[in-house]
Amino acid sequence: MDTFFKAHFNARPTLQAFIAEFEKELIRRHELEAQAELDTTYTKPTLKTASPIEKQAAEIYTRAVFDRFQEEFVQSIGYRYDQIKSGVVSKYSVARHDGDEETFIVSFDASKKRADCSCNKFEFSGILCGHILTIFIIFDLRMLPEEYILNRWTRNAKSSAVVDERAQESTILRYNDILGDATKCAEKASTSVEVYKVAKEAIQKAFAEIAAAEKNVSRGAQRDAININEESTIDDNLNDMSLYIPPHV
Repeated sequence: MDTFFKAHFNARPTLQAFIAEFEKELIRRHELEAQAELDTTYTKPTLKTASPIEKQAAEIYTRAVFDRFQEEFVQSIGYRYDQIKSGVVSKYSVARHDGDEETFIVSFDASKKRADCSCNKFEFSGILCGHILTIFIIFDLRMLPEEYILNRWTRNAKSSAVVDERAQESTILRYNDILGDATKCAEKASTSVEVYKVAKEAIQKAFAEIAAAEKNVSRGAQRDAININEESTIDDNLNDMSLYIPPHV
């Protein structure tokens, strides 16, 4: 919010100006989010290692979140670590380089595959830090434990209800949402003649329903305009009557 105010206002705005700018900012952010969703759906990230953890992250995370995770993961491969405590829950001192004064303590329970780091990156951002990933690597974990995969950062985080709600706010959001579905349909339809025929028939039926919906929307708008005019006429008549004062008998 502080960044938003600094970017859009030099002085204390009026309430009307604030609401107008705030609505524009919401729409802008939703459109950026929609573009990010398209990137996630139709572009594949480049893997930098042969690790199954990196491959798993690329498949489940959104593109933007994976890029951040990948940076942490690649860096973690070269981190230096020292075991400072053994036992059921072991502890490790982890640093970026030899001689690096900034070190962090990672506690790891191998039986539960649970780790905590003193940097608290996961608690703040929901993305594992390189310190914990270093310990996962030395213990040869092949997959990320489920508790470290937050649903809000995954490709399937958004429900269709949320998308539909936000799509009411922007033409671009509606266009991108429908374009994504249409592209998926085209990919499936091109696999064979039989699937193509089914898809073609479904699209023609859908297009007819869309045309009918457009007509209904147009008629509804006309009825609303008529109702507004009628209400205005009735109100005018009532106002005229209210001005009439009957003579005393």
